[in-house]
Amino acid sequence: MSELLKKQLSPLVKSARPLQFFYLALGVFFLFAEMGCTTTSRPYEFHPLYANIQFTDEAWKTLFREIYRRDHIYRDYRPLLIADAVFKNQAYRKRLVADLSQAHFWNDTQAQRVEQQQQEAFQNRFEFIVFLYNGTVESVKLDQADSAWKMYLKDDDGDVLQPLHVVKLKETHREVQYLKKYTHHLDRWVDVYRVSFPKLSKATLQEARGSENIQLVVSGLKGQAVLQWEDLTLFY
Repeated sequence: MSELLKKQLSPLVKSARPLQFFYLALGVFFLFAEMGCTTTSRPYEFHPLYANIQFTDEAWKTLFREIYRRDHIYRDYRPLLIADAVFKNQAYRKRLVADLSQAHFWNDTQAQRVEQQQQEAFQNRFEFIVFLYNGTVESVKLDQADSAWKMYLKDDDGDVLQPLHVVKLKETHREVQYLKKYTHHLDRWVDVYRVSFPKLSKATLQEARGSENIQLVVSGLKGQAVLQWEDLTLFY
């Protein structure tokens, strides 16, 4: 305890009764304990900052309620994995193209070409933007063969699908910037990936949708994070 703090507490200690002194000492103890704590030792705080995503407009907030999901794995109040994902449905893709077109002064031909590419991607694969945090400053390395974590998709037929592509996105990638335009608190310790899975065009094949919920699973020896979507109309 510093000399300055002793001088400040001295008059209070002299005038306090024993019980009052006890409460005063207890308060000082918790004050120093709080000053010495880090965020990783507080079980009531989420990690990292993106756990408290805030939206910058109502239309985007409405869209996110449909396409955004989260799950986590904790042990002894410590995060082993926090997984967030955004499914790139048609509404997400249309807004992305509109914003890019405005930002880069595309003419109608350029915008239509990119929109066509987005539509083809939607028809041929399930695609997600995934945010992962493992409780440390180390990368999750989902895009590497020896990663401790693997990602799978359970489709509406209940089949377990392997990823077609897992691509780590840099801070400067346009979709990361796109998400940051409409949200706050995407933390620097988060790894961002674009993950895609094979998809049957059931409308073309005249097949009915399955009855199972879509589940994106991040799985490892430490457990599983399962992100689930009930509304199948987002995916077809």
